[in-house]
Amino acid sequence: MDADDREPVTLAVWWMPAWLPLGCAVGALSAVGWACGASPGLALALSAMLLVPGAALFACDDVGAPARWLAGSAALLTLAFLWAGVAAVPLRPPALLGGLLIAALVAIWRRRGRVALRIDGWLPAGLALTALIAALRVAQLAPLDAPAWVDGVHHTLLVRIAAERGLPPWDPRPYLPFAPLAYHWGYHVIIAGAALLGGASAPPDLPQTMLAGGQVLGVAAAVAWGSAAAALWQRRSAGVIALALVGVVSIMPAYYVSWGRYTLLCGLALAPGLLCAAWQPAPRRLIDGARLSLLLAGLSLVHLPLTLLVGVGALLLRLARRRAGVLLGASLGSALLTAPWLGLLLANASTRPGDLVGNPWYNQLPAALLYAASNPFILAIAALAGCYGIARRRRLAAALVLWCAGAVLLANPTLIGLPYLALVTNELLAITLFAPAALLIGGSALLAPRRRLTRLIIGALLIGITAQSAWGARDIVRRDTIGATRDDLAALAWLAGHTPGDARIAVNAAPWLGHVARGADGGWWALPLSGRQTSVPPVVYSYAPGEIAGALRREAAAISLECGDAASAVARARQAGYTHLYASDRGTCFVPAALASLPGIERVFANATVAIYAIHRGGSGP
Repeated sequence: MDADDREPVTLAVWWMPAWLPLGCAVGALSAVGWACGASPGLALALSAMLLVPGAALFACDDVGAPARWLAGSAALLTLAFLWAGVAAVPLRPPALLGGLLIAALVAIWRRRGRVALRIDGWLPAGLALTALIAALRVAQLAPLDAPAWVDGVHHTLLVRIAAERGLPPWDPRPYLPFAPLAYHWGYHVIIAGAALLGGASAPPDLPQTMLAGGQVLGVAAAVAWGSAAAALWQRRSAGVIALALVGVVSIMPAYYVSWGRYTLLCGLALAPGLLCAAWQPAPRRLIDGARLSLLLAGLSLVHLPLTLLVGVGALLLRLARRRAGVLLGASLGSALLTAPWLGLLLANASTRPGDLVGNPWYNQLPAALLYAASNPFILAIAALAGCYGIARRRRLAAALVLWCAGAVLLANPTLIGLPYLALVTNELLAITLFAPAALLIGGSALLAPRRRLTRLIIGALLIGITAQSAWGARDIVRRDTIGATRDDLAALAWLAGHTPGDARIAVNAAPWLGHVARGADGGWWALPLSGRQTSVPPVVYSYAPGEIAGALRREAAAISLECGDAASAVARARQAGYTHLYASDRGTCFVPAALASLPGIERVFANATVAIYAIHRGGSGP
């Protein structure tokens, strides 16, 4: 380390029980979950499941420990669900609790004795930043009563299926009319497992469970990238700067809450652990390869496209350490660990080859996302940091720069004459590049200036940027992405309790992604929360075989998209066998004011913004 790279002088050393950092981490995440509306039991269960199994797997407690704990915990849990699904042996609460208790005992046993905590100026800065990020995540939930936008609906349905069956949600029947569902499910079993242990797995509890779980993952992701930066650069300052960039300055991943992008958020919380394992190999090759296999497998079950991106970064880090052979072997080990799931994905790809090549607009560069908020600033500073690191002949900086370049080529292989596969997209790059950028900036931001005064000025600027970003990020949810409101949840609770299980609900719809219909209001949530079929199913219906997906798409269009006047829409719904209409003030077709005087329907529920109508089969009123 150069003289200019030295950390601040240690102010004190505090000796404490070796298990205490883990206990504090579990307690802190539990507090975030509780503040976000989770019950104490759910908050504790989720935090323990995210941290304790990984702490049993990784006994080291250096600055990179939180990243490793998260990645290791998710890998163990998702693989347990995978092979439980293969064996058709459900993971019920007793099994989950028993496994968690065993992991806790192992983690505590491996942390016998005491460890030294080095207290310097960066420690309180990191703790204060973490508290600020947690407060922001709590405040950002204020407009939401259920997960937002399109993804929240099918994520809730898949969590419900996983919680009901104690298995991966491969078979969505009877909720959706096909099986298997080739959609990544690692996030869903993590939330389902926590919900089962925390007593929050009933359908009415799932919206709040997922909202709180998502914000806990948001805090965990920021801490994980800060932890990884500190471990990779061996500098606490790098960790604090990366923590500020990921948790506050960058609009992503905080903005994911507006989209309900929980699978990607979960993957981003796990990726830093894999990067740490790639950069800091275990002393023994066998243990090193086994850990990498496990972490790769867990991340691939949560989000396969992100795994490809992060895998490129891990490979480049290993090449910089001249230990790439172990990672290549670990990739094979990961494939063996997840072989049943990979087989299902390959079988689906062989029957739907069109999904692999996308379409003309699928991989367009989303300039609005790439240049959103502080992204241009972060990417520009990251470019300068990369150039500085390469000029200083830092292998880590060179590996991170090459990772960014490799990610661009992975999303745009046609630039070098290779065919494009619809796995990694430019949209995914636009909303995840902040992460490697934060690693680059964290390692170089306070190294270039040699004068103490200059460093203080740069530090003050970083504090100012962080404070300004925090003020602007208090309200980050776009109002036009809010699907279900409190009135909708009340209407859906009535629907679950006052209609037969085979009731079919015609709901408002809007076009989405060109050829897929989405729900336009809270009526779309009827399937995941009440179990009633809707005229517009969750968008994962597009994963069905072509003839089934086409039939569902045509019916959604006929009932709601091609609305015309309200009377003809009601007639089409009656003819298609729907028993109820879900109308709201935000509707595109079924609006209470337009339906009030129509014959053949009867209003059976109403509140301030929502009305539910029964459709009489004969076409006339009671």
